[in-house]
Amino acid sequence: MQSVTLITVFIILSIIFCIVIYILLYKLSRAKHNLSENNERLQLAISAGGIPIWGYNVKRRMYYNFDYKMFPDEGRPLDEEISFFHPDDQAAYRKLIEEACQGIVPQGSVCFRIDYTRKDNWQYIEKYIMLKRDRKGNVTDIIGTHNNLTEKREHELEILRLNDKVKEYADRISYVLKTSHIITWFYDLKTDLITIYTEDDKLHQTLTSKEYISLCEPSVKDEVAKNYDIAKINQLDSLSVTRKICFNKDEAEEKYYTINGMSIRDSKGVVVSFFGICSDITSLIQTQHRLEAEMLKAKEADRLKSQFLANMSHEIRTPLNSIVGFSNVLENATDEKEKDQCVGLINKNSELLLAIINDILDYSKLEVDTMEFNPKEFNLSELYHVVHKSLYAQADRAGLDFICDTPYDVCMIEADYQRIQQILTNFVTNAIKNTEQGLVKMTYQCTDGGVKLTVTDTGVGISEENKERIFNRFEKLDTFKQGTGLGLAICKAIVDKCNGRIGVDSEVGVGSTFWAYFPFKPKCS
Repeated sequence: MQSVTLITVFIILSIIFCIVIYILLYKLSRAKHNLSENNERLQLAISAGGIPIWGYNVKRRMYYNFDYKMFPDEGRPLDEEISFFHPDDQAAYRKLIEEACQGIVPQGSVCFRIDYTRKDNWQYIEKYIMLKRDRKGNVTDIIGTHNNLTEKREHELEILRLNDKVKEYADRISYVLKTSHIITWFYDLKTDLITIYTEDDKLHQTLTSKEYISLCEPSVKDEVAKNYDIAKINQLDSLSVTRKICFNKDEAEEKYYTINGMSIRDSKGVVVSFFGICSDITSLIQTQHRLEAEMLKAKEADRLKSQFLANMSHEIRTPLNSIVGFSNVLENATDEKEKDQCVGLINKNSELLLAIINDILDYSKLEVDTMEFNPKEFNLSELYHVVHKSLYAQADRAGLDFICDTPYDVCMIEADYQRIQQILTNFVTNAIKNTEQGLVKMTYQCTDGGVKLTVTDTGVGISEENKERIFNRFEKLDTFKQGTGLGLAICKAIVDKCNGRIGVDSEVGVGSTFWAYFPFKPKCS
């Protein structure tokens, strides 16, 4: 009985075991079927989507791909795979794989240039990476997808090229507008409002026609108002005028503009507005004015030069005739006193002629900028005494007291001795010529920064208007007095070459003081 029971229990347990085994086998079969079905679906999805899947086995160091149409299933070494990459991208991709083997993956995708044809047909490939790990967390495989972005990339590059081209043209237009100082404007006849703005929007304002007219040059305001009435009444198709306008009240300077515009008509053909541009031609107008001024200046220079040449013929002829005349008298003279007088007059006129010639030669050097300077150290006080001695007789004949005041026995400066002597001689000679009575005094003052030479007289003086002219070339305030009119102009040129200053302080009927300041540091004792 007991054995029957045991057999029954065994049979029941066997049946249950078989049922369990069947159920397990059934579930395993379904799982395999589902897995196979999912794999098939995955493959279909990959094939339909055109998304290749690649992998890298860390242990084998082999690169493989699930896209069997493109790559062999046996895989290839990593170095061989990297050889298909662009030389500039190879190091970056190798670093990417090495970091992935260590568990470091980039956020998002990375892009590389690849050419599997080895014909420089570079494709832009976008790669995504995920990691497969073992139970210990070590990376066993790197799995990812790659997507060909070449067409998209080329499209993007084309867009960038077009954008660059558009920007280039826009920059050119902007440059043209800025360099040409163009202002655009719009005038609505219905509202009587004029909108004015520049390309860079630095100036943007809306004005009524009356307000605009108020900005114009006063002399043309009536004309501008009349033109507005004509434009509105006569329905003009276009307009073109030049105006002096101050658009920006913050700028004190008025500017010249050429204003060009066209009419806009409604459906009935009635002019309802105007639009156009204003071109700043201020610099052009200013240049024109400068040219006109230079032309007038050149004409005046030609006049003075012609006058100078006419004077020179007279100035040279006078002493030359005296020399020739007194030479003839000297040749036939028998009286010693008469001979001495002739010799004296010949010498005087020879010196005068020599001075005229020297002025002409110095002027010619000024014209071609070849005047030479030979600076050396000398005692200014000694030079003053030399000039005083050489011109004393001339001052004495004119009945004038000639004073030489040297504040120091020794005043050493480094300058061109001849040019400084030339300036002093010219100052003193002019003072003697223009002083009927009184004195002529020459002196100098020393400062830490330079030396000021002065010659003072008690002569006729110079008016304010003539002070501006006196240092100009060919200027002679008194045409009846001998001289070329070049002396003071030459003095000014010498002073300018030495980076100094020259001037005159004078009062009509009282006298004048001519002075020249040089930045020569004196050593006085």
